[in-house]
Amino acid sequence: MSSRSRIPPLLFATLLGWMGALHAEPSVDDSERCRRAAVEAVERRHRDVKDLRVHFSQTTRLSAPDSAPQHSSGWAVLALPQRMRWRYQSPEESLLVSDGETLWLYDPAFAEVQRLPVGEEGHLAAGAAQFLLGRSDLEAEFKVRASTCDPEGAVLELLPRKAASYQRLTLGVVLPAGDITWTELVDLLGNTTRLEFSDLAFDTKPEASLFSFDPPPGSKIIDLVP
Repeated sequence: MSSRSRIPPLLFATLLGWMGALHAEPSVDDSERCRRAAVEAVERRHRDVKDLRVHFSQTTRLSAPDSAPQHSSGWAVLALPQRMRWRYQSPEESLLVSDGETLWLYDPAFAEVQRLPVGEEGHLAAGAAQFLLGRSDLEAEFKVRASTCDPEGAVLELLPRKAASYQRLTLGVVLPAGDITWTELVDLLGNTTRLEFSDLAFDTKPEASLFSFDPPPGSKIIDLVP
């Protein structure tokens, strides 16, 4: 992917115990029960979701010393299997579109289109949002640790069990509903991308045309290797 591209493409270890004079710590059994409950809540909430619309706010932090955070925002429509329309509106326009087979990345400022086959994980940042769709067995895919947990929310840290193009994915979960309100992905170079979600709408049956893309006339098309 070209270096100038702006497209970067709560389950826990302790449960709050009774607050008393001795401030007792939660037991391991309580912590594990909370972790399992959070995982089950996420799976129950999202396992049958086929598509969604969402507004997002994205913050990317590069691993390079003294690099400033990069902020962007926009809206997205995602649908199984691996279909997506991901539009950045601020600070500048750009667009990602996938029909499940080909991923297009369009940068209108440079009149440049990047094209590549869709892999199992899709585009990294948008791939994190795919956890809002059809997740049925998190612990088969990941080692799941809960860094924080209480009756209202949890933070789940997911480490992939198989080789992946990222190190770790963290989910912010509202309990007991199981809604994911943010994700944070650390790639293999140590760069971090955080997505915060709002205005979620599930199973809206989006039109197929949202997931097709025709490069504008005069655009430079670059074929990329995944």
